[in-house]
Amino acid sequence: MKSRYPFLTSLVVVTILFGSFAGHGSYAWVYSHADQYPTPAELAKQLAWAQRIHDISQWCLYSGFIALALVILADKCSRKDR
Repeated sequence: MKSRYPFLTSLVVVTILFGSFAGHGSYAWVYSHADQYPTPAELAKQLAWAQRIHDISQWCLYSGFIALALVILADKCSRKDR
């Protein structure tokens, strides 16, 4: 069976993938470059940036799973009508 919403499904999957990797990736990037920051305040600023990215990625992950459930539900309801 093919999905009736291929663009929407791929958009939801990309949102879930962004939510899965962006937050942890931002922390990994900050810690891999930790020796390049001249002061602890600069490192703290970069960690605050990573925390904001992590928060955004968590919202994307949660909204992606909710959207995936809604797409599955809409697909099931539209198939039931036929």
